Amino acid sequence: MRPTVTPVLMKQKKLTNGTFPIYIRITANRESSYINAKVWVKLADWNERRRQVRSSDLLSESKNNTIQRICTEANLAAENHRTAAAVKSEILKGYSGVFQFLDEYIDDLEKKGQYWEVKKFLVTKTKMLEVFKPSLKWIQLTHRELVNFERHLRNVRGNANNTIYNEMKRVRRMFNMAHADRLVSADDNPFLRYQMPKKTTPARRRLSFEEIERIMTLELDEGSKLKLARDVFVFAYFAGGMRFSDLCVLSPDNFVDGRVVYASMKTGQRVANMLPEHAFPFLHPYLALGMNPVFPLIHERSRKDPVVLRRQISSKNVMVNYRLKTVAVMAGIDPQGITMHVARHSVANEAQAQGHDVRAIQSMLGHKKVTTTTGYMDELNLQRNDKLMTALWATTP
Repeated sequence: MRPTVTPVLMKQKKLTNGTFPIYIRITANRESSYINAKVWVKLADWNERRRQVRSSDLLSESKNNTIQRICTEANLAAENHRTAAAVKSEILKGYSGVFQFLDEYIDDLEKKGQYWEVKKFLVTKTKMLEVFKPSLKWIQLTHRELVNFERHLRNVRGNANNTIYNEMKRVRRMFNMAHADRLVSADDNPFLRYQMPKKTTPARRRLSFEEIERIMTLELDEGSKLKLARDVFVFAYFAGGMRFSDLCVLSPDNFVDGRVVYASMKTGQRVANMLPEHAFPFLHPYLALGMNPVFPLIHERSRKDPVVLRRQISSKNVMVNYRLKTVAVMAGIDPQGITMHVARHSVANEAQAQGHDVRAIQSMLGHKKVTTTTGYMDELNLQRNDKLMTALWATTP
């Protein structure tokens, strides 16, 4: 039998101000479920026969519209369900909490050991809480609210297009997962009308091999922090653009038959790069100390706690990047934009300049997607195009 839908005044739930709440009763097979319409009226303002608010209530039109909307949704849901509970569940889609769902998802990421993703979603959560109330429901996350959030990221946070794109992509990912869990209807998808900001290719700093050589040949005090910063930068370059996070946790066991073999902390991709002779002067002195990790950047005990480890890596990365700028100045190189990640971009640039296959470069860098690798090379391709166009017409009268 098809479920029936009826607005009812709950006399047993009288409030101190003398009003009563209106509920939508859904009944099927002698079992009922109730949905709070969030409408309150005085007993004298409720028409029991017509099941609506009398015009004596100043807000009768608005209240009746709310009641009618919920009843309509319930009747539509009743076409597809045969139990009162199922109809109620269908109606309440979208009324679950966004931040509750986000917290549960972050907890799940932590259990899976995906701590970089945890960090990203925690940042997204912090930014969202600057705009939305903690009680935000999925159904309240409308197209207009997405636009307001983007405006906040751009004007208040000062985020660039790529950062805004990534933040909105994470919000969209959350919505899609909530929809997959049947917490919100596809009809309430705010991204159907929302236009994602266009990504731009960032200006990535790269060093030529000649500049790398100038950094290599610097005379730095033995045991100094400047020398450590220089050494890990050069080693990362010759190790195939190793990420700082992976470099921090290298142990002697990661060096096998002249290769550095490891699984990328960020992507999980296995990397096994043959080390050239250039790398050894910046590696062997540390291997000879017999330490684990090889480079004295983080405490060994930090590796036992993944969260503490990520925090230490982030902190050390900032300090090493700061010292690298001093190293660059000493080598006669513009320090603007010099970070550990420049070693990664620089070796990718050098590899393509020498004509090596993009798939081999992808493997060297440990990228999951080849499009990430080609993104590193857009600037070099532009330079080649400029050179080609100049050469094409150089001899034209």
